[in-house]
Amino acid sequence: MPFTDIHDDIKFGYTPAGARALVEYRKYNEFSSGEPLMIVVFVTAADGGSMARLEHLNETVAIIDKIGANVKVKNQSFYDICTNFCNINEPVVQFRNGMLFKTLSRSAVNETLFEDVHLRYPMMTLLGRDQDLSPNFHGVETYEEGKEPEDAITNIKYLKIIALIQRANRPDSWTAEDADAWDVAIRKRINEAHNGSLVIPWTYSFPFLQAEITRTSMEASPYIISGFISVVLFSVITVALAAWYLDEFSVWKLVYAVVACITPLMATGTCLGLLFWCGFRFGSILLISPFLILALGVDDAYIMINAWERVCIERRKNPVLNDTLQDRITEVLLDAGPSITVTSLTNMLAFAISAFSATPEIRLFCIANVLSMFLDLAFTTTLYLAVLVIGAKYEMQSETLRSKHKPGKTSSLLGGYCKCLSNGYTSISILLLMCAYWGAGIYGIMNVTPSVHPSKLLTSDSPLQRTLDLERKYVTNGYSIVTVIVGDAGNLTDPHRRKGIYSMVEQFEAMPEHIGPRFTKLWMREYEKFVFGDVETDEQPEGKVPPEREAYTVASIKEFLMWPEYKFWDAFMKFDNRTNSISKFLFIAPYHGEHISEFRERRRLLNEWRAIADNYTDLSASIFVDDAQFTDQIETLLPQTVQNAVYSFACIALICTLFMQNIPAVFAASISILSIFIGLLPQHNVRPCYGMKICMPGIGGFMTLWSVELDPLSMATVILSIGMSVDYPAHITYHYYHILLQKPSSSAHDVMAKALSTIAFPLLQCSISTIIIVLGLLFANSYMNQVIVKTVLLVVLFGVIHALLVIPVFLCAFTRGNLKVAGLPAVTTPVKALTER
Repeated sequence: MPFTDIHDDIKFGYTPAGARALVEYRKYNEFSSGEPLMIVVFVTAADGGSMARLEHLNETVAIIDKIGANVKVKNQSFYDICTNFCNINEPVVQFRNGMLFKTLSRSAVNETLFEDVHLRYPMMTLLGRDQDLSPNFHGVETYEEGKEPEDAITNIKYLKIIALIQRANRPDSWTAEDADAWDVAIRKRINEAHNGSLVIPWTYSFPFLQAEITRTSMEASPYIISGFISVVLFSVITVALAAWYLDEFSVWKLVYAVVACITPLMATGTCLGLLFWCGFRFGSILLISPFLILALGVDDAYIMINAWERVCIERRKNPVLNDTLQDRITEVLLDAGPSITVTSLTNMLAFAISAFSATPEIRLFCIANVLSMFLDLAFTTTLYLAVLVIGAKYEMQSETLRSKHKPGKTSSLLGGYCKCLSNGYTSISILLLMCAYWGAGIYGIMNVTPSVHPSKLLTSDSPLQRTLDLERKYVTNGYSIVTVIVGDAGNLTDPHRRKGIYSMVEQFEAMPEHIGPRFTKLWMREYEKFVFGDVETDEQPEGKVPPEREAYTVASIKEFLMWPEYKFWDAFMKFDNRTNSISKFLFIAPYHGEHISEFRERRRLLNEWRAIADNYTDLSASIFVDDAQFTDQIETLLPQTVQNAVYSFACIALICTLFMQNIPAVFAASISILSIFIGLLPQHNVRPCYGMKICMPGIGGFMTLWSVELDPLSMATVILSIGMSVDYPAHITYHYYHILLQKPSSSAHDVMAKALSTIAFPLLQCSISTIIIVLGLLFANSYMNQVIVKTVLLVVLFGVIHALLVIPVFLCAFTRGNLKVAGLPAVTTPVKALTER
């Protein structure tokens, strides 16, 4: 494990295979011939003022030059490897030049110099050519028309951000490591060169995001160690106190407590080592597994310790002739084994069902948990049991030195507690409280806030947090683009074909959020201006401008692309060398709006864009939006998670039925698991998926009320909560059923009192140790860790309440202490037969 690097699939790790964004991404990558090298720099003024000042613009242009020419990998700079997007930041340079020209003209003899320079936003004119500033200038405030100061050079009153984009296709000679080295070198050069300058550059790139997410994940690693140490101390103290209270203390109890914490970590370490050896990647989500398995694994050990102590007490109270260690260990296994097996199988089944998820990260997480839980069960019943046997041998030898066991006050207190729970007024009160609980959960559903953003994967002190905040606040709302790919250009010399293309373009431009047709990046409009003479040029190309009948021929288009100012349009089209024609091309439509950065608005726009593209199947139209996969995650991940939860719930109920052939007990366990789940899962409208109509209006709530938003991280913790929520109801209902078999004539509250005396303390031990384990994650300050802590705390709280209050009330109210009520025949248990030998 220490030698395996963490690698997350940030873009598509939480996107199911059937998501439309994956298809769109593949088509875009085919058009672009692979994923490009790309880094974005947001430049802001160090004093918080406007970037539309000459000295600040000079430093911004200096950044362009430094990262373009001075940063080299394999002796190649950006200008050496770029092809079509070398001048993507040209509007920034020309705006600076225009500012310089205007400033110089004021002191010139001829003040009319540079009158053809108009530094207007969003479209400036320089020497007769228009330059679109909107892709590079963000957070702009302009003067009202006619209210500009007399000495104003531009209509820009305030400029918050200048965005610089470096984009190029990765050279064939570069490896992925070379691309990452180039990214790191650029960021290092920018930070070093502009430390303490007039401007602050904020860089963003996918490798940088990947590195920061890995760093965030690694920050949680030390807390696994601290959590382990804390749980060991808690385990030693509670096991020792319980043994002292029961007059069963020995040094071996401390050994049991320590090994109880070691066994789950051994299972997790073995599991992860096997997975990495088999070629699975080390996703950061796997760092949750040690916490989960430690929380669930110590519970099994506590139950075995408790069972051993009860067997010893029973032997002291009722000595057995020819008592042997084998008989006692057999009774321990008969007592604790089924309970441990039920919870382990249900946990493994819950994660196994989710392992069939089409989401790579969740599939990886679930596979690791299934294997870890299997290994933990195997280690508990072999390694841990071996330690217990060794210690038990010595404990039995010193047993004669202890006095005869005297029952304490605990049994009478539990008897009174259960008698109170069996009261009708108590049942009605608990039912009313549960109705309020379910109502609060439903209220949480109605107020859920979907939100998907990479910043949630970072620590609060990450330098990318500020970058992403600037992007969300100023860039996304002011300039969001959709790339539309025309996959089948067809015969562009055909006017009807061109009419169909323009019809689609106009539909994208007709949306109210569109900035305007003038800002759509469509090569055909520029080409037609060039062909039909609507473009001012300082010189004419060789040969005559083709007449209309020759427009859109390959020769005229290539001649168009020969001009320096039109060369970049080559990246917007693909030529088919076999047919000597344009096979496909793309155009970019920009949008703005006050709430475009919000999830619901982006989802609406994405659906509208897709609907327009779907109307033009003859053009093989498709769209590409850079963050569409995040939007699709909620649309597809949530229904799939709910579906998996339904399957898990059904299988858990089946397993409980096999082990507990008692209708009230099975019903109580199943409904309690569902009830705990109701209190946890954040949800919004669920659509049918995979042909199944799933509508679970009761799911949802308290995570939403605790400021947990609907996102892939919260969906992953839902999978976590399914597994953890099983233990509490399953343990108490199984022990109730087990004791009911032994004493079928006892009253319901007596049976429940006996069950609570058997399992309540181990459950409380497990609950508190789980809380101790995860609380350390709060020191690693990130949204992901906060979601995990909140989920676990809610699972523990609701689990304990259901196990020690709700289920006892239900079983006391609806059973009368004999098997006939359950409709199942009485059986003699192996434990009872063994003790009567």
